Amino acid sequence: MKSLQKPTLPLQISEFKADDYGKLAYVFGSIFPDYDRTPEEWRFEDESLDKSKFHFKRYSCITNESQEPVGFAQCQHVPWMYHPKKLWFDIWVDPQHQRKGIGSALYERLNQDFKDLSTVTSWTGVKEDMPYPIKFATDRGFHENIWTRRPNIESVSSHWPTR
Repeated sequence: MKSLQKPTLPLQISEFKADDYGKLAYVFGSIFPDYDRTPEEWRFEDESLDKSKFHFKRYSCITNESQEPVGFAQCQHVPWMYHPKKLWFDIWVDPQHQRKGIGSALYERLNQDFKDLSTVTSWTGVKEDMPYPIKFATDRGFHENIWTRRPNIESVSSHWPTR
């Protein structure tokens, strides 16, 4: 087994708080500017999920140095392909704090949830143009299962005839 990166900073992982939506939106937008969401959109999406039927848990990671969240992780049932023992997870770390073991610490926390829920399968997604997340996933035994493509609307629309 490969040696996985240990945190290089003192970290504190706690359950996500409503006050963290702004920082979550900032971190996510820093990583995925094409998929940017506002704190209000995050809150709406969270409140729209029926948590009496579906598992959903999100965590914040705070460094003692910053005293504010620098990373987030979540795991959840996927409503459109529900299985009680299969979960989707995501980990997002502020680009200024990546490669310091924060993602590893968040993954370990999610792993505890997977064990507690007797999860048989967990999925995540990574973009093919992001080598560090790909390495992070493959180092933990994940492999490509589904490949999707997001079309570039500008290039498609430029080929449409004008009227």
